[in-house]
Amino acid sequence: MAPSVRPFFHADSNTWSYVVHAPGGSEAAVIDPVLDFDAKSARTSTASAQRIVDFVRERGLTVRWLLETHAHADHLSAAHWLKTQHWPDATLAIGAGIREVQKTFRPIFNLGEHFPVDGSQFDRLFADGEGFRIGELAARVIAVPGHTSDSNAYLVGDAHQPMHAGDRDDAGGNGYQISLTTALEPEAYARNKYIDGVMGTNLHSIWDYYILGATGFGSDRAAVTPYANRLDALPWPPSNEAPLFAPMAWARESCRLIEARHIHPDTHKLDDGYLDAFRPLTEQRIRQAAWRLAQLLNDTLGGR
Repeated sequence: MAPSVRPFFHADSNTWSYVVHAPGGSEAAVIDPVLDFDAKSARTSTASAQRIVDFVRERGLTVRWLLETHAHADHLSAAHWLKTQHWPDATLAIGAGIREVQKTFRPIFNLGEHFPVDGSQFDRLFADGEGFRIGELAARVIAVPGHTSDSNAYLVGDAHQPMHAGDRDDAGGNGYQISLTTALEPEAYARNKYIDGVMGTNLHSIWDYYILGATGFGSDRAAVTPYANRLDALPWPPSNEAPLFAPMAWARESCRLIEARHIHPDTHKLDDGYLDAFRPLTEQRIRQAAWRLAQLLNDTLGGR
């Protein structure tokens, strides 16, 4: 499923905030909300954040997540105000690297030894690769350290992964339970479901993790680069049947693949044979997504 994304531009800090939700869905995430700050008067205001509140109310959304991509040194976050004043049940989350950022910032800003540097100001600290849901949308954390050591990107509803776009009544394969016999080490959060070589999982996780995890980088993030280089060495562009700048067409393409390639197995007991059989299709979808998104960015940015 392709997400609905509403951007909000904050001119004073030249930054963007976003509200993300599934089309027709009620649960939403707010990403990088900004608290206004006037340096001359040293006063804050919530006018920009209120625009987000008004949009959420107009759409009848329920905010489940307040997501920070990183600690912002050039502007203030409105996430705490939004949580305390409007959405107390929302989960305030950031990357686990915030601990190191806090250790760095504490002496720079003279915050004092009483200031905690364990990330306890947040409800959840994301690990790289961790998955979560925004209603019907599957989302995944991608660590992108560099700007700050805690920087994250959030991949939400990639339409090229068939389980992210399927129109069956099984929550994108999350409701399709699978017993997977495999020697592949499961993701850290799911290790308690791995018993005697059998993983209790679902079809969505098979496509999110296990098909490509079996290539060698399931538990080794450093192996991603050589694997990506191998895919990059294949002829470009890959097959592009769908229009280049039409994300909904990409999603419909995934829906057709689910039926045409019989992605839903007849049995709920699988082994590595299923992973091997669908790896070429998975790699093809990765390459199509990379090509299309690169072309889209080039077109948006004028080829720079």
